[in-house]
Amino acid sequence: MVSQRSEAVELPATVAWVIRRLGLRASDILGQSRGPRVRIQKIVYILRAAGIEAYKAFEYGMYAYGPYSPSLAVIYYMLARQGDEAIERFASLHNPTPLEEELVEWLRGKEEDWLEAAATILMILDESPELAKNIKKLVKEVRKIKPWIDKKTLTTVARELIERNLIPT
Repeated sequence: MVSQRSEAVELPATVAWVIRRLGLRASDILGQSRGPRVRIQKIVYILRAAGIEAYKAFEYGMYAYGPYSPSLAVIYYMLARQGDEAIERFASLHNPTPLEEELVEWLRGKEEDWLEAAATILMILDESPELAKNIKKLVKEVRKIKPWIDKKTLTTVARELIERNLIPT
């Protein structure tokens, strides 16, 4: 079990590492656009769903733009208010796994809508793992929550997640 003191450094270090790998600055997080914050939320959720231990501490619920963690938001706002130097300092304390590096490199090139779809698919699978065996049913369930995301997009995202072994087959 991680001590509170250790977690007080490890969680911000983990989040700071993601922020740095995405090429974000403190001003991006504190700015008017929700885009940078959505990217952080969804990528951290996908890393959590991939089973990477460093991200399991974040609790998520379903919100308008997909999975959202209030505790994650507290951390990235805290880091952003401390500035880019603090983000860099905390990021240097995180020792990422090879899988973590690989996934963030892949995910950083994805659009927000793709990340929202992917994170939502993975959250639904967390609640109903049997849907992994039937992509059509999975897409139907996602569209109940997010009817504005078309079937073709969801199917494409699901196939990419399967290719990355994020959805068991």
